[in-house]
Order: sequence, then structure tokens, then C-alpha cells
Amino acid sequence: RLLVRSRMLLTDIHDGRKKIYLRPGPDSLLHLTIASVDAGRVEVVLEDGTHHGLAPASSWSHVGGGWSAVWFLGNEGGSTWLSFHREHESALASGCATFDMLLQTAPRKDIT
Repeated sequence: RLLVRSRMLLTDIHDGRKKIYLRPGPDSLLHLTIASVDAGRVEVVLEDGTHHGLAPASSWSHVGGGWSAVWFLGNEGGSTWLSFHREHESALASGCATFDMLLQTAPRKDIT
């Protein structure tokens, strides 16, 4: 089980990218909430150990800026990468973005 709440900052360094490595247990769920006015400009991808994107089981938006998503990771568990990226819209503009992140992992049986 994991619960992390953090203020995240994507900067121009590394082209506005950050990655978080996770190793959830088998048959886990991952819940992610991104909240801020910049949330709509931040691309988030959950990848398996072979760097293939995983589609969320459910996602929804929040009034005031932000969204949440839930992934069911199945029996494989293992290596997982959570990637954040903010695309530069202009070469003269900043690629920075600030947002609040809530990340939770738990065994799927906790919700059944």
C-alpha cells in the first residue's frame, strides 16, 4: 500500500518530463489525481515494465481544474512507470507546470 501527496514541478530541464518508478504488488489498483489550473496541459502515461502504455479503467475531471484516473494492474504486478510531460507550445515560452498529485496503490481486494 502506498499513499503519496506531493506538489510537482515540471521544468524546462529534460524537456518538461519526469518519471516515477513503482513496483506494485500483483492484482493492485493505482489511483492518481492531478489538480491545478495546469492539469489540462500535463500529459500523464502509466507504462508497464516494457514501456507500453496502460489504459485507465476509469477517469473523470474535477471542477476547478484537474482529473483522476484508476488503473487495475492485474496479476502481473511488477515494474510500472508513471510519466509526466508538458509539451512546449512555443520556443519562447516556459515549459514549466505546477500541480498537486495524489498517488495511491493498494491491493484490489481492499475495494471489493
